[in-house]
Amino acid sequence: MEQLPPLQHAIDVEALTTLVLSGDSVCVQFVYADCTIVVHEEAIEIQ
Repeated sequence: MEQLPPLQHAIDVEALTTLVLSGDSVCVQFVYADCTIVVHEEAIEIQ
């Protein structure tokens, strides 16, 4: 099993949490460990 680097080294986790929980319809996309991660209020997608 490959160990991934801590997420907080790739993005600002607190800012992501604030955006997603803001009540607005928000969709955030970023690349982490060679995967595209899409976070929105209904789901987290890994592509």
